[in-house]
Amino acid sequence: MDAQDIPPPPGAAPDARVLAASLVRALRAWHTLLQAEIDNARQSLRALAIGALIAPVLLLGLWFSALALLLIALQAAGLGWLGAAALTCALQIGLLWLLFRSVRRWARELSLPRSRAILLQLTEPNA
Repeated sequence: MDAQDIPPPPGAAPDARVLAASLVRALRAWHTLLQAEIDNARQSLRALAIGALIAPVLLLGLWFSALALLLIALQAAGLGWLGAAALTCALQIGLLWLLFRSVRRWARELSLPRSRAILLQLTEPNA
């Protein structure tokens, strides 16, 4: 049996070598944990970057494909090429206008002064 395996008697000061060995083990464990977290963050960042590059391209492709299909459907329904293009363009402008209004409304609803007032209201004691 090694001298480090024998626990010190009650009331005795711990041996400096045992404390140093415990500290080294703890530091190695923290280093391993930190290294694993850094590797995990790198993998997550890589996946987010790929998604941030691919998602807009896919969404734009889907949007333009849907507009092209609408244009073809309107043209097949009897509208001329110019009428179908004008209607498709008007639809796109209308949808962008709705999106702009929604973003403005969300910005007003999520403003900092309103959020601060709600936070103060929640933290005040009930009187």
